[in-house]
Amino acid sequence: MKINKIFGFAGLSLALALGATSCKKSFLDTKPTNQAITQDVFKNVSGARSVINGMTRRLFDADDHDQFSLPSINMTYELMCEDMGLSNYGSNWFITSAVRWNDARGGSSYQWSIYYAVINNANFILQNIDAATGEEEEKNEIKAQAYAFRGWAYLQLIQCYQFPYRSIDGQYVIANGSSRTGTIGAATPAQALGVPIYTAPTKVGNPRASMKDVIDQINRDMDSSIANFEKPGTPARRDKSQININVAKGIYARAALYQQDWTKAATMAHDARQTWTLMSGAELLNGFNQVSNREWIWGLVINAEQNGVYASFMSHMDPDLKAYATGSQKIVGNSIFNGGGTIDTFLKRIPDTDIRRQWWLSNPSGIYARRTQKKFYANSKTSFIADYPMMRTAEMYLIEAEAIAQQGGNLDNAKALLAEFVVTRDPSYATTNLVTKNSVVQEIWRQRRIELWGEGFRYFDAKRQMAKFDGGVTSLAAINRGSSGFVASIIGSDNMVINATDVKINWRIPGSELNQNLGVYQNP
Repeated sequence: MKINKIFGFAGLSLALALGATSCKKSFLDTKPTNQAITQDVFKNVSGARSVINGMTRRLFDADDHDQFSLPSINMTYELMCEDMGLSNYGSNWFITSAVRWNDARGGSSYQWSIYYAVINNANFILQNIDAATGEEEEKNEIKAQAYAFRGWAYLQLIQCYQFPYRSIDGQYVIANGSSRTGTIGAATPAQALGVPIYTAPTKVGNPRASMKDVIDQINRDMDSSIANFEKPGTPARRDKSQININVAKGIYARAALYQQDWTKAATMAHDARQTWTLMSGAELLNGFNQVSNREWIWGLVINAEQNGVYASFMSHMDPDLKAYATGSQKIVGNSIFNGGGTIDTFLKRIPDTDIRRQWWLSNPSGIYARRTQKKFYANSKTSFIADYPMMRTAEMYLIEAEAIAQQGGNLDNAKALLAEFVVTRDPSYATTNLVTKNSVVQEIWRQRRIELWGEGFRYFDAKRQMAKFDGGVTSLAAINRGSSGFVASIIGSDNMVINATDVKINWRIPGSELNQNLGVYQNP
């Protein structure tokens, strides 16, 4: 039986069905009140762990053919930007929601509900776990995961609904008197509107907290997560779908990168990748479909029973499955694949010596479109099954290298770390032509665009790179899909180029949230 789901928004007291990995039963099916649910679930640590398992499951559970939880949300983030396009109209999935930014500007409730479901269930855990019967060490590990999940969800939210942490012109979405819609104005992060913060279950909707308050909450959650993981005797996670201390430090590294806290970003990324190795060249062509991959620090384990079949990531990515991806193939932007420097001065093509160039086809053949992706494919040609990557060692190398380079004092170390990573992809790679801080940072950004393509990072990366940086680093001026070889009629001419200061860069708050939470300002 499929887990029942309640898409609660911030004002609801319980937002997510709770399921153990061995049984997809929902406690919501059998208990009449939230109080009864809480008493039953948190009677012991086994019940509390079922909440963790349910949170993890919700990140890949399918609801519709273009709404299969986090993989579909991440696909939307990719399609909103300049490095992933569609070969043609095909099945029409994702064209209006992602390519034309309809979800972002229309106030889709889907991602909002999923992130707040994670937050609310983390709050239930943290409120009740201490009273549960069981070993203290196991309680610490469950608490550590809950804090990390909550910090991760708030990080996802703040990156969607506000300009970058250091806005390029000091402009943010701010309150607008008695109007329910905010305005754009000069402000500090302490004055800028973030998202509602909840640290305990509640039926009362909170107003949008400040951007600074959201960042502070993320940092507190990640500090608490790591502190609990570091307590003596804390057991290992059950599988890679769950969070361990490496994952928690990796999430913290992402948060620090967003905040431009370069010292913390470098430290956390370095610690997160310890004991994890990089893939070899041949392994990079294995389809990104197995959580057992030695480079995956965190991944969603998806089996045949849990896979959404047509409502799945591989259905939309792997053209060999003869599903949605066949008629509407995901292609790489021409500007990053073949170069030309039309988006920024340091953009270069992917060289032939780089094995990652084989992730995309240079020429059309048979069913395949030009530049169609071959990075992701299912475990077999007769199956839609594939695990889903959430964090890889490669990302941690790139965060650490950028954080060192952004500090400006030790470019040689940043270049050495970058080369250590890239030579596993391109044996002929060298950094001798990178002589300035700006050139090193821009090259790291280029490597992120290649390496993390299709994994849900591009919208957040592009938006972050539109922030103000010190030391002569050139910010990204716009998301420019007009120079990427994509079809203007699919994207829509008004969304071909989206500038750093454009209000369209931010997602709008869901109308359902506005209707039930009168303290929330809408984004303009």
